[in-house]
Amino acid sequence: MKAHWTEVGGMQPGSLTTSSDDVFQEGLRFNYLKLFDAGVINQALASVIRYNVRLPESTLGDMQASIAACKVGAERICELGRKYGAEKLLESMTALLDYGEEMARDGLRRLRPGLYTAQTVLEEDGKGGGPFHVKVAITVSETDMVMDFDGTSPQAQGPINLGYPGLLTAARCMFKVVTNGDVPINGGAFRPLQVLCPPSTILSAVEPAPVSFYFDAMQAAMDVIAMALSPIAEKKLSVGHQRSVNGTIISGRRQGSGDLFIMAQPLAGGWGATRDQDGQNGLFSSGSGETYNIPVEIVESRYDLRVRQYGYHDEDGGAGKHRGGKGIVTDFEIMAPTATMTYMATQTSLRPWSRDGGCEGSLNRAELRRSDGSVEVYTVAAGVVGQKGDVFRIVTGTGGGYGDPKERSLAAVSDDLRNGYVTLDQARRHYPQAFQD
Repeated sequence: MKAHWTEVGGMQPGSLTTSSDDVFQEGLRFNYLKLFDAGVINQALASVIRYNVRLPESTLGDMQASIAACKVGAERICELGRKYGAEKLLESMTALLDYGEEMARDGLRRLRPGLYTAQTVLEEDGKGGGPFHVKVAITVSETDMVMDFDGTSPQAQGPINLGYPGLLTAARCMFKVVTNGDVPINGGAFRPLQVLCPPSTILSAVEPAPVSFYFDAMQAAMDVIAMALSPIAEKKLSVGHQRSVNGTIISGRRQGSGDLFIMAQPLAGGWGATRDQDGQNGLFSSGSGETYNIPVEIVESRYDLRVRQYGYHDEDGGAGKHRGGKGIVTDFEIMAPTATMTYMATQTSLRPWSRDGGCEGSLNRAELRRSDGSVEVYTVAAGVVGQKGDVFRIVTGTGGGYGDPKERSLAAVSDDLRNGYVTLDQARRHYPQAFQD
């Protein structure tokens, strides 16, 4: 299984860093060591974890939650075996895998065969490198799909790299979307898919490449697949979204107690429009998985931060017959004596893509707004220090638009103005039809 742990050591609080040179700087690594043996925990290994992380109680709590999930899953499988017998259980598993394959091939037959290509970029890696090209050529037939990422840039010096297993995850996700997304996922559904990529690219990095922000490279892979397949799967795919986890880690020492706090969370943003509807506002990116935002009340009670602003912004971008979903602006005021921010995003200069005359979306960024009125803008931040009263602002992108803005309905433009999604000036420029007598 895969689980999120807030702290696993490494050179920066929260174990995400934009300045690592290799994977060894990014946290503890255990290569298939057994935490349990015959039901008994390996206390020596648990002690190694406890004494090499900044928040041992939190980290060991995450570990125990992972253990509990594994135990529940194992018990459910055992219950099925006791109820139906091992032979019938294995037969059922095989049948489910075969059914997943059958449904995937049924979805493939509904797609137009051909060769489809696209490319995008990752702007930077935190170490001065970039841009990095991400390319794909997808061959679709009635029986299978081959995604070939040949031509993608070599792995980076900074922590934007993705390993091949992550690329495989990205490809499988998009394959499922365009074939038969309504059918429950199992391994059989991916039998018709082949994913090719030379080793040591930014999507197939090998040790000891740093990988702290691998998830944004994974999203670039998903995005380029969507770009390539959009002409034959427009009913199932939106146009470009904010395409970044906007991974933000703010840490400091609490007033009074001096206890370390670490707030690590992804930030939601705007998704692209589709052929038939507006994009989703304030939704997590494709790389955020099952993570959630931290409620304002929790942020303010657990960390020495005050959330001064949390809502949709009205920055220009994403106009169309169907507009892109709105991005979010969040202000974290520092209440501790000092605090540090680590942040990295993509789509900081390359805007979310659009289709059929729609406008591109807006960009991601972080800011440090100091109490003296000065503002520092970051696309990558490695332990940037703020003082009490300063504000860390995170702005996430609005998704791309679909279709000519001049075809947007008057009622939709009116709703956008009333909800504050666009300014009056933006509406006049993009939707002049709404202001004609």
